[in-house]
Amino acid sequence: MLNLHWWEWVLLGAGVYVAIVTLARLMRNRRETLLNELTSQVAAE
Repeated sequence: MLNLHWWEWVLLGAGVYVAIVTLARLMRNRRETLLNELTSQVAAE
C-alpha cells in the first residue's frame, strides 16, 4: 500500500470527495437542463 502520512490521506480523501461531489452536481445540472429542454419542446408543440 502507499506509504503516506495521515494528513496526506486526509488531503487525498478530501480531493476525491470534492471531485465526486463536483461531478455529481455537474451531471445533475446537465440532466435537469436536458429535461427542461425536452419539456419546453413538448410544450411548444
